[in-house]
Amino acid sequence: MKSNAKKLTKDKIEYLHILHAGWSTASYYSRLFGIYPWESPTEIPVNLIEKDGITILRFAFHSFDILPEKYSLEETREIMQQYLQYCILPSDKILRPYMGGSTIYDIVEPLYIDRVEESKGIWRIDIVYVDNPLAFQYVQSQKWQGGYIL
Repeated sequence: MKSNAKKLTKDKIEYLHILHAGWSTASYYSRLFGIYPWESPTEIPVNLIEKDGITILRFAFHSFDILPEKYSLEETREIMQQYLQYCILPSDKILRPYMGGSTIYDIVEPLYIDRVEESKGIWRIDIVYVDNPLAFQYVQSQKWQGGYIL
């Protein structure tokens, strides 16, 4: 059962770093997207989902009653992903890029915002934790489908 030893759980330091990265991103864009980011990362309701060997963290935030500007959900996802990728993750000492091969094209950041939804006053943000070949392959396929290249 080596796979369970590496499985992300809420008591691991990596989880706390992911929680902080998600909270920092939501906080930074709170006014732009109308997201209430909670007072601290530990208040955020987060579900750990294991799907086909891929770990997904589903964050839940409240939304403000009045949105200042309207972006599509895909634009919102892309903007938040770029902030995570270029501003938050490079300075994190625990969450390191995942190397899925031997070239520079085989490196992905450890967190990938897979989906953003807003419904009935609740934002749901799904973040894939890239820590194994299955998650790496999934993120690579999503990047190429969306025209998003690292």
